[in-house]
Amino acid sequence: MKKIRSINTSPYTYCIIFLQLWLTITITLTLLKPVDSFASWFVTTRSSCWVDVRDTTEEVIMHNLIVPATNSPHGDHVQIEVFAFDRVKNTVYPIDTVMELDGSAGAGSNGKKRQSVIYIKQDDAVATAATTEGNEEDSDVLTFEYLLKLKVEDSAGLSNLEYIMDAKILPEKDDEGEDIEKEGSTNESGGEAGMNAEFLHKQGCENLRAFGKKGDNGLFFKIRLPTSIYSNDNADDSNVHGVDVVAAWACGHEAVTLTHSIEFRPLIVRNDTCSSTTTSSI
Repeated sequence: MKKIRSINTSPYTYCIIFLQLWLTITITLTLLKPVDSFASWFVTTRSSCWVDVRDTTEEVIMHNLIVPATNSPHGDHVQIEVFAFDRVKNTVYPIDTVMELDGSAGAGSNGKKRQSVIYIKQDDAVATAATTEGNEEDSDVLTFEYLLKLKVEDSAGLSNLEYIMDAKILPEKDDEGEDIEKEGSTNESGGEAGMNAEFLHKQGCENLRAFGKKGDNGLFFKIRLPTSIYSNDNADDSNVHGVDVVAAWACGHEAVTLTHSIEFRPLIVRNDTCSSTTTSSI
């Protein structure tokens, strides 16, 4: 009759089994949630705010350079949708955009960066729930609220998508707080107050970034601007003031890819006193 071999049940054996089980669970959880850490980390971690998610030439995320929208392997299957938020009616509705081409595309692109522009009309204040702030200091400031959604087409390769949205206020400032003017600009505002923007939830990096995932309800976004921007004196500088928004997204450990950007600009109208006509500065 064969003897049954006894199983070693020493404390050392149990310790080895526990460590193996713990290591397996840890690795599994890490692989199941790789992108969530990417999205939230680039918003909630202070050091990540110094990473320029728009830089497709030098910034490396998850061992890859950031991919410009023009080189996206999924084409236009991932885009930002913009809805105006009517706070009075507590509803949103889509906004039409104007498509433009900008020659400032990053290296590796086709030389042109497609850009959607949303012109903010002063007369649309009620329709977009823009209001004049109640306190005396902000009596000449308008507030516009929007809902930004990431539209993702159904695809097996886009099933585990997470994203961040990044807002940049224009004109950009240098290290001394002075405006960095666009080439050909006639802006002579001399530090005059411009536009301001912020995400309202899941935000970080001075509220200029927020994160989400495929299929969520989107991100609420607020823009504030002084009514003086709509002055006739600024008609030639309608392309100077603005807020540029782009989304950076990824699935798993693949390279982070950018969407085409959307720029919010005030629609400044030039009144031609000589011909008694009104012309847009678009």
